[in-house]
Amino acid sequence: MNATALPTILPAGSTDCHSHVVGPVERWPMNADRRYEPEQGPVDDYIAAMAQLGIERCVLVQPSIYGTDNGCQIEGMQQIGRDRCRGIAVVGADVADAELRRLHDAGMRGVRFNLRSGGLGIGDLETVCRKIAPFGWHAQLFTSAPVIAELEPQLRQLPVPVVLDHMGGPDPAQGLEQPGFQALLRLLGDRIAWVKLSGAERLSGQDSGYDDVVPFARALVAAAPERAVWGIDWPPSRFYRTPPQPADWIRQLVKYVQLHEALGRVLVDNPANLYGFPPSTARRAP
Repeated sequence: MNATALPTILPAGSTDCHSHVVGPVERWPMNADRRYEPEQGPVDDYIAAMAQLGIERCVLVQPSIYGTDNGCQIEGMQQIGRDRCRGIAVVGADVADAELRRLHDAGMRGVRFNLRSGGLGIGDLETVCRKIAPFGWHAQLFTSAPVIAELEPQLRQLPVPVVLDHMGGPDPAQGLEQPGFQALLRLLGDRIAWVKLSGAERLSGQDSGYDDVVPFARALVAAAPERAVWGIDWPPSRFYRTPPQPADWIRQLVKYVQLHEALGRVLVDNPANLYGFPPSTARRAP
């Protein structure tokens, strides 16, 4: 499928802000104590998926399976191209400034705290954020809505912005008023946090369409249209009941972002601001 066959044509400079490169295992061995078996995701396959979707830029996120060895993502970033790709690293709490500089020069722009699959934890949050602040990085958290509710005061005191994976992990069955989701809306409105419109298949109680997630995505965009970004979470994860086609990702996005101008913000302007893509490749703001 090419971009012209999709439900809508994405604007120039569109960015996938959450994907991973995985394998080959003989080159990039995984941690023996990993908590899940990942789907293979060679960089060439991801580049082909970007072309199918009409995505021009991307952000590769270090998965927990590789621990603090960011080499697989860095190699993928180099293959995709420096102007087109940024990354989110995983580091140890004792990371040195020299290593952060090396990662920054490679295109990394944040550190991931994975509270679900292993890696840096909440106990490391303040220490690591103080280290990354001079580089202009942000903290990316993969967690759930109840944890966001607990962490809200602490997140407001951090010296760096916070980015929440997968809509902050709400439970659709608990509705929009659940405390953790309301905490996220406050953090967005106060310009403390950003959020990724991704992971519907992880959150939904439905086998397809994931319409139970749509009200949450729309509420996030309405709360702060300048603080939302989008990601496909490639390669397609084990959470899908039916393997997605390229058009499925775009159909889901269009459910979330219904106004053309908001689509341009979410796909182009906001990622350029958050990840520092070269201005020459960004959509010109109105």
